[in-house]
Amino acid sequence: DPANNIPNIPSFTSCVLLFPLQRSHSIRQLSENSSAQKGNYRLLQNDRASERSIISSLGKRCGAAVRGKVVLSIQDTSEINLYSHKNRIKKDGTIGMTNATKNGLGFFIHPFLVVDASSCYPYGYCAVQLWNRSLEKEQKEIRDKHKYKKAPIEEKESYEWLASSKAAKEVLKEAEMVIIVQDREGDIYEQFATIPDERTHLLYGQNQTEHCPKAGSCSLNYLCAM
Repeated sequence: DPANNIPNIPSFTSCVLLFPLQRSHSIRQLSENSSAQKGNYRLLQNDRASERSIISSLGKRCGAAVRGKVVLSIQDTSEINLYSHKNRIKKDGTIGMTNATKNGLGFFIHPFLVVDASSCYPYGYCAVQLWNRSLEKEQKEIRDKHKYKKAPIEEKESYEWLASSKAAKEVLKEAEMVIIVQDREGDIYEQFATIPDERTHLLYGQNQTEHCPKAGSCSLNYLCAM
């Protein structure tokens, strides 16, 4: 895509799209032949094919596709564990500890999948956040929980949810209505204070009972009675 400064490599589509379709993280396994494999490796090693340029291109295509439509923008976090490759990868600050109880080494990806609100037709990804933790696990007894709670949202891992919502809101600005769908991790005050407007709505799921002051009972019972 010359407009986004991404190399015009024929295998670009297969390299990006076949990962989730084939449920494979191996270039060799997703490549149809040795020629496609060589092209995929060249793409990944090309300095112009950066994370930022690829994500930007995905967002622009998605934004153009949803013009005038009502869409659901669904986000969640996945953990990419690369521990089995620990002796082959560079520990250069782009990987760190994960949520695994043992042998956790990798990074996190937080994509925003956009689908039509009526047909569930997928329009693509409007935003993707990538981040990693430190290689050294922070001891719970050393960590100051009170200090962490008072820290700015930008210094917390939960900021990735807010940053993703802001990016999605900008990319999908030409949609008629955007409903951002999240799980309970997205229940962040800063999100509800800054993201919703007349055409952007937040919807998060929960499977636990929480007290609803307005109803005088748990929130799930209140919603079921509506």
